[in-house]
Amino acid sequence: MATPLAAYKYKHGEGGGLSRTQGWSLLGACTGFLLLAVVVHPIMLLLGALVVGIAFFVLRGRQMLKVGPRYLTCGTQVVYFLQVTRVEISHHRGVLHLHLPGGLVWRLEKALFPTNARKADKIAINKGKKFKAISEKILAKIQRVNPGVEIREIA
Repeated sequence: MATPLAAYKYKHGEGGGLSRTQGWSLLGACTGFLLLAVVVHPIMLLLGALVVGIAFFVLRGRQMLKVGPRYLTCGTQVVYFLQVTRVEISHHRGVLHLHLPGGLVWRLEKALFPTNARKADKIAINKGKKFKAISEKILAKIQRVNPGVEIREIA
């Protein structure tokens, strides 16, 4: 049985992908509007293209960080915890660096977490809490899969 991934909103700059269900739903909507255009009126084809196009961009635009038991996904990037060679974390600056083979570095930044707060102090508190919780989950999963990894606190 597959373990579900924990998903968190995270503004990583890349568009998310469509799930299989979302892709099939969009394909079904395209087919439905095509049939309506043939049966009812050709203007339905234009309306269908507009509705499906908007749905595609709304669904694809969601930016999520998904954390599983052995890996995480962020946009188009996949980080396997077993491949992490070194971890650097700064709670003060709000950054987590996962160093990977080949000199690659994946970053988790406190500033990229969305919040519904309106006041600056509450925004900082909410982002700090979310960063702390998610970075601790990621660190725990890395230590479970890769117990020999070096974890350093940076300034």
